[in-house]
Amino acid sequence: MKKIALILGITGQDGSYLAEFLIKKKYQVHGIKRRTSTPNTSRIDHIFDSVNFNNKNLTMHHGDLSDVGSLNRIINEINPDEIYNLAAQSHVKISFQIPEYTSDVNALGPLRLLEIIRHYKKKKIKFYQASSSEMFGKSKPPKMKTLYLNQDLFMQYLKFLLITLLSTIEKLIIYMLVMVYYSIMSRLVEVLILLQKKLSRD
Repeated sequence: MKKIALILGITGQDGSYLAEFLIKKKYQVHGIKRRTSTPNTSRIDHIFDSVNFNNKNLTMHHGDLSDVGSLNRIINEINPDEIYNLAAQSHVKISFQIPEYTSDVNALGPLRLLEIIRHYKKKKIKFYQASSSEMFGKSKPPKMKTLYLNQDLFMQYLKFLLITLLSTIEKLIIYMLVMVYYSIMSRLVEVLILLQKKLSRD
């Protein structure tokens, strides 16, 4: 019996390559795309019937990471063995122009999928979440046996998410506690790095 895979972000570069790969592995592949007035399936047109919106190995569905109803409906309809989330609002400049939507899709979108999987009773579903190297900024690649923490970018990202999503006094208190915890952990990492350098010299 064929395994069933669901790909979000299938119309993107990596999503189209993944669809090709899984079809070659004899998977039944399903993809989710947002409803648009103009077609945006150019990367998968060679493996996808855009007129009938499916073929025997690839079926497309309309849905959105911001709409838990469509996600729940599609997952229950196709009963997937594996879910690959490659979808995101990934344009850096645009993310600052529409921060609430970016946070909703990139942060809460995966959470919606995980909650559906957590409560899914028919079978255990394997989940893959793709993330961008852009979250690490211009930092140098970590060296072997060296502790690594991109503190400035992580701090900015954390503030961005929390300030966008938090509104009540209670949550602001949690935010302050997280900042204190992060400050302590950052200092601890710095001490460990200094200790590691000292030991390597000795």
